[in-house]
Amino acid sequence: MAEIRHQSVMLHCGEELATPIALAFDVVGRVEHLPAIGLYELGLISERLPYANGMLTPFNGPGHGVVFDVERLGDLRRLE
Repeated sequence: MAEIRHQSVMLHCGEELATPIALAFDVVGRVEHLPAIGLYELGLISERLPYANGMLTPFNGPGHGVVFDVERLGDLRRLE
C-alpha cells in the first residue's frame, strides 16, 4: 500500500527481523533501533544485531538470518 501511495514506512520493534525486511523493500525509510527491547535483550536470540555509526547490519545467514534460542522459546511456551 505504501508503494502504491508513494509513501515510506518506518519499522518499529524487532529490529533483528525488521532489518532484512527494510533491505528487501524500497518503501522502508528507517528501522528504529530500540536496544532495550530487541530479541537479544528479551533472550530470544543469542547474538546481538550489529549496530555501529547509526547503521544496523543484518545477520549473515539464510533467510532473515535470525537464529532463535529454541530452548528459551520452549520455556516461554510452558508459561502459558
